[in-house]
Amino acid sequence: MAGGESSSFRTRRRFIQSNGELAWGGGDGESWVEAIESSDGITVTADGAIAASEIPESGISRYTFEETVDSTLVDVWNGYNGVINGPSYDSDSVEGSRSLRFGDGDYVNLGQYSAHEFAAGESFTVTWWRKSSDTGNAAYIANSYSQDASGQQQPWYLARPKNQAEFYLRDTNGDNFHAQGPNIADNEWHMQTCVYDAEAAEIRLYIDGVLEATVGGVTEEPYGNNGGDFILGSHSVYYLFGRMDDLRLYGKALVETEVVNLRDTGSITR
Repeated sequence: MAGGESSSFRTRRRFIQSNGELAWGGGDGESWVEAIESSDGITVTADGAIAASEIPESGISRYTFEETVDSTLVDVWNGYNGVINGPSYDSDSVEGSRSLRFGDGDYVNLGQYSAHEFAAGESFTVTWWRKSSDTGNAAYIANSYSQDASGQQQPWYLARPKNQAEFYLRDTNGDNFHAQGPNIADNEWHMQTCVYDAEAAEIRLYIDGVLEATVGGVTEEPYGNNGGDFILGSHSVYYLFGRMDDLRLYGKALVETEVVNLRDTGSITR
């Protein structure tokens, strides 16, 4: 498997045999647990996490929303787990068997893992699938604050102001950068991909694998040491009303071919 990233994930039921070992399929009358397997035979660990050899080199976190403990959001790549506060699981999904549905007051707290903070000037990509028909609220899919020595906040937001997709980032000068896309509040699944490219000094927004916006001139450091938690689904009094599935963070700026591959195959390398 090129790049160590599987294609075409699906969830299968795993059961505990009488000898205590885990096995796929079958298992009538046995104790069931959920785990993740790809259609091309990806290796998984006993708890359903993806084996280290299968994680892409640039992969930081992947949240598939297939966990069995409903209060914990599991990072199947590197174990940077979060706490679920309010959202509920839904069978309407893109990958696996379920997604996470958010409403008023709902959020997930991913804490302050150093892997999510990104060193100053370091490229990153955040991508996920989302589905919503709500057009009356500014919905923050994810947000993370950074803070410089003077206390100036440099946040980056993966937002949907009203019904429009947006990637927002602020640099150390206090300058704001907005990459805005089309109306995606149509109750259909869309893949939103937000890229910060340090080398090109720009941010890019892709919707369903198509480049919708590029904003340049991000020449100052866009973030420093994270001064707040990484939150999914809310910011201040603004909440995501809709579903989220297959959220991934990469420690590099994905290029368009990788984004298209991810949309079509579930892997950036195919």
